[in-house]
Amino acid sequence: MLKRLTDERRKLVEENLNLVDFALHTYCSRNDYEDLYGAGCLGLCRAAVKWESALLFEDLALIYIADEIKAYLNTQLLVNNLVM
Repeated sequence: MLKRLTDERRKLVEENLNLVDFALHTYCSRNDYEDLYGAGCLGLCRAAVKWESALLFEDLALIYIADEIKAYLNTQLLVNNLVM
């Protein structure tokens, strides 16, 4: 189910885009930086939707960002194996 970000959550995402760059350092040897960045931003948005004020947003966001990047890489690996 798709949920829209509220203005408050959108601002939270915009203020924390640096977390995507931080998480990408683990995967920076890849040539598809823009695709990985997009996947990381998707994870950041998902974290903003799930976030509750009892949790530290940065911790939750890094988990979601890493999960989305890993999911993207796994999908690319599967596609490349099917093509070969």
